[in-house]
Amino acid sequence: MATELITGQGSTDHINSEDIGAYQARTFGTGCYVLHGCECTIVDSNTVRVAEGELLIEGRHVRVKGSEDLAIRSGAAGYKRNDLIVVSYTKDQDNIEDAPLAVVPGTATEGTASDPSHVQGSILDGDVAAEHPLYRVPIDGLSVGEPVLLMERVVPYTEVWKMLYPVGCVYISYEPTSPASLFGGTWTAIEGRFPYFNAGTGTGGSNTHTNTLGEMATHSHGYKVALNGVQHSYQASAISAEGYDWTNYWQSDQAGTEPIDTNLVEWVGGGASYSIMPAYQTLYAWRRTA
Repeated sequence: MATELITGQGSTDHINSEDIGAYQARTFGTGCYVLHGCECTIVDSNTVRVAEGELLIEGRHVRVKGSEDLAIRSGAAGYKRNDLIVVSYTKDQDNIEDAPLAVVPGTATEGTASDPSHVQGSILDGDVAAEHPLYRVPIDGLSVGEPVLLMERVVPYTEVWKMLYPVGCVYISYEPTSPASLFGGTWTAIEGRFPYFNAGTGTGGSNTHTNTLGEMATHSHGYKVALNGVQHSYQASAISAEGYDWTNYWQSDQAGTEPIDTNLVEWVGGGASYSIMPAYQTLYAWRRTA
């Protein structure tokens, strides 16, 4: 039968490690991961210890119960070597699987040490043997160096949100639901502000503005006065040093008389503030504070 209901009641027991492994691999990832613990420490020049922990190896759950000590060969003065601690997966002819930790020793060299070759294989592809490197143990002369983790260490789902939205980050949405109810933590709503991406976290600006004297465009106004019935045009600044203050302008005719009409340039404009809001889209935003 090409299609099978795995997590359903069958007439016989039918769920096996291949089913569970495939499900876990396609759900959590097809690689090799440290789920918890499994820290590696040096006990002495011939022993490394892998602490209790959980591994996921191509969907297979491997547990290190308690801790496990692994023996390594002594180094030699003047030589370097890399050993690998691997999860050694095997499946025998009866489909019995196992995945103990093992040491794959490297080759000593006077130059730069390289990792030893190991069994390449894929559990998901049906291979019966595969060695998945967990740690590299560098050995320089008689000294054993700090083990180097070669598998990805993953975090629980409950911790993922803290990584995606750490304290100080901003969450933006079309919905009014606070991210506190989605991811936990303490969030403060951001309201009445546009974002201005710059150094620091200050606020400023306003939605409206009234021009000051210095912000007005430089310009002039024309006016006319009557001198003995003859119209004369003059230019006078619309702005005095004191602000919007018009002045009476006088000019005598040839006989020394004053104009008939004066102060013909009048006040204009209401001086009201105006909106400086560009076209916008309102959204909900929060900043995580704890």
